[in-house]
Amino acid sequence: MAEQRRDPEAPVTGPLLVMLFLSWTGIGFIVSYWRTGNRIRATQESAGLEPSCSPAIGFLLNLVLGLGILYYQIELNKVAAPERD
Repeated sequence: MAEQRRDPEAPVTGPLLVMLFLSWTGIGFIVSYWRTGNRIRATQESAGLEPSCSPAIGFLLNLVLGLGILYYQIELNKVAAPERD
């Protein structure tokens, strides 16, 4: 994703502090997982593909046996090797 779309204004300090001080609540992990879905969607757009990644679907699938990780990987594979017509 870094090769496709680099965000120089991405916050670093805020998310780090949330993970350090609020990791016991689980909020940091939820926010991180949701933002990962949004970054995958933005990467798909910057690659010229129709954005198909949904953070909501990824989050819900993560609650079902951790399938959200597989869903995000499938969506990233679309960017790495788009189908050619």
